[in-house]
Amino acid sequence: MKLGQKIAGLRKKSSLSQEALAEKMNVSRQAVSKWESNQSIPDIEKIVDLSELFGVTTDYLLKNGTPSFELPGKSSEEKIEKALPAITDQEIDQYLEVAKKAAHFESLSIALFFLAIASFCLFSTLVFISHNIFGTVAYIAPIIIIAIALGYFIHAKLMMHEFKSITQNKFALTSTQNDLIDSSAHEFRNKNNRRIVIGVVLCILAIIPLILIWTLHLLPDWAWAVLAITFVLLGIASYQFTFYFLRQLAFKTISGRRKHLPKEEKSLLINGSVIFWIVLFLVYYLIRHYVPDPSIADHVSGLIFNLALVTYLIFTLIFFKKKAK
Repeated sequence: MKLGQKIAGLRKKSSLSQEALAEKMNVSRQAVSKWESNQSIPDIEKIVDLSELFGVTTDYLLKNGTPSFELPGKSSEEKIEKALPAITDQEIDQYLEVAKKAAHFESLSIALFFLAIASFCLFSTLVFISHNIFGTVAYIAPIIIIAIALGYFIHAKLMMHEFKSITQNKFALTSTQNDLIDSSAHEFRNKNNRRIVIGVVLCILAIIPLILIWTLHLLPDWAWAVLAITFVLLGIASYQFTFYFLRQLAFKTISGRRKHLPKEEKSLLINGSVIFWIVLFLVYYLIRHYVPDPSIADHVSGLIFNLALVTYLIFTLIFFKKKAK
């Protein structure tokens, strides 16, 4: 029996998925897959770790034969503890129900950020009535809405905290449970695919107010009011997209199919994002303050910011798709 077959057999005997074994070995799932298909061989340090994890000797892994003895101090009870715990149907139902509520609060928190901007735009149009009152409200209202949004977001994260072992894939599923989860996920998609359609339609409609401002050369007060409509539409669209995505993520998590960025790639993405946005806002600041014509500065800075935002979102999506394991 080859090394790859032994690793695969011991992993299945311990009720570990490839993702779970990869996490314990601090490698990618693809690395474990290559070990088991004999496309690559673990280094000596990983072989020692594998022998300790499965309670066999390194000789058994590297040579032919059966695991007739265990490493010193490794009892059968200790090996059983290493196997992932089973999860009950009730725990699965409870996780999916709480995840649904958390998805609602988290989606609402994101939508409220767009509504906070919309409120600023709306109250800015009313300053002609009373500059002191509505000028003050234009700043206070968004702060209140953002505070509520942060409250919803934190509440959603705290709701999911008790399911930490599930979000980290520290459990084992039966084939029946996998089938039930797949069936529930399929049913959810059939009933909620319309959310994606609604979100896309709203995003397209959100462009219309911008076109009106551009083509009709609206006065600032009217422009703010029309711009508020754009952010309201984007807020509703963001709720539809986020809720759908988070519900799909919950099904992937409970079925053990959720992908994660390795620590190195995650750090690279975070550091790169920070540098990207610092540079972007620096460019935005320089254009706004050093281009003589305010109209040109507005158009150029707005164009650069929008293009940068779209580029960042596309790059992040591609990066995650290629690097997530």
